[in-house]
Amino acid sequence: AASRTAKVPIVVHLDHASDTRDIEQAVEAGFHSVLADFSHLPLDENLVLTKEVVSLAHASNVEVEAEIGRLAGAEDGALPVQDVEARMTDPELAGIFVKKTKVDLLAVCIGNVHGRYLPGPVALDLTRLASIRQSVDEECMLALHGVSGLSTEIIKACIRRGVCKLNVNTEVRQAYVQSLKSPDKPGEKPRDLSQILSDGQSAMEFAIEAKMKIFGSDGKAV
Repeated sequence: AASRTAKVPIVVHLDHASDTRDIEQAVEAGFHSVLADFSHLPLDENLVLTKEVVSLAHASNVEVEAEIGRLAGAEDGALPVQDVEARMTDPELAGIFVKKTKVDLLAVCIGNVHGRYLPGPVALDLTRLASIRQSVDEECMLALHGVSGLSTEIIKACIRRGVCKLNVNTEVRQAYVQSLKSPDKPGEKPRDLSQILSDGQSAMEFAIEAKMKIFGSDGKAV
């Protein structure tokens, strides 16, 4: 309902779905796009299932995002270098995968993680990202998950190398939680529950607006 009444274009997206029944229901419900995430499976199984989803979704003009490589999460801790490399998206395989499945978007794994990054500098494999962009059909867009915590410099470097969909979650949720924890201002009337929740929403909006400016996607609604 919100997407229909909004004054700007909105996409309703099903993220990280690994059950084809959920994807079918999302397509039937009118979602604009889905992430068919079978990255936990062997590549050949990922390819077959993704191809089936593409056939289903495209019949209803629904875009499909897929992922190869395996995005880590903060809960994984410090992985050995060889394990990190094994999880990353292989540029050559990415090109083959996109050609065979006809996906609209490909989520890449170049050292990015879900949740919070471990303390210290964050280093993404930008050379790998550039190779993926060269290998993948130009009509397929690249997506980067785990953008929360990345510096503006790294984000813009990824955009220059072809990323056009960036997923931010942790920073937005943190803004909301921090707002809820904020004490009332001295001398002002204590906030009631509705005002506290409204302030939390405003904090999320501010965080999102800041990211949109970094991404270069602000002021482009038509």
